Amino acid sequence: MVKPVASGKTPYIHFDLNDYSIPHHLVGKPLTLVASETLVRITNSGGHVFASHARSYDRKQVIEDPAHVAELAREKRRAHELRGRDRLRSACPSADAFVEALALRGENLGGHVSRLLTLLDRYGAAELDLALEDALGRGAIGAASVAPKGSTQVLGRARRLHA
Repeated sequence: MVKPVASGKTPYIHFDLNDYSIPHHLVGKPLTLVASETLVRITNSGGHVFASHARSYDRKQVIEDPAHVAELAREKRRAHELRGRDRLRSACPSADAFVEALALRGENLGGHVSRLLTLLDRYGAAELDLALEDALGRGAIGAASVAPKGSTQVLGRARRLHA
């Protein structure tokens, strides 16, 4: 059997009462399903195979390629980190230079951004921006240099220095 298909909002193609995974970047795109008695393949119009699964004759099964699931998880983590960075950058003008300095040092941006977002929520944009400016001026690049664990005075110190 050969038929045109497209996924809905999820990275799965529905066929014979089952769902077969596809790479997430193909969601909503026109694809071709090629099914034999033992195999379900998802291709494009040129015949490139994007997914190949053993055909299931059960009902309501989700047949997944572990690589599709892992790729989607990586992309979601990346998107989450980017949303956090964008929020931080839009709230604090100094955040862009701070995040860039972290990246140049090869730091894990996700952990630093998460800690800085917590500080943003706790202290507000203006105070965090002053603390980021202060840390950049001292060459102390890292979320811990903005507000070390247990410290309640570092952000206040930045405010006093810029007053």
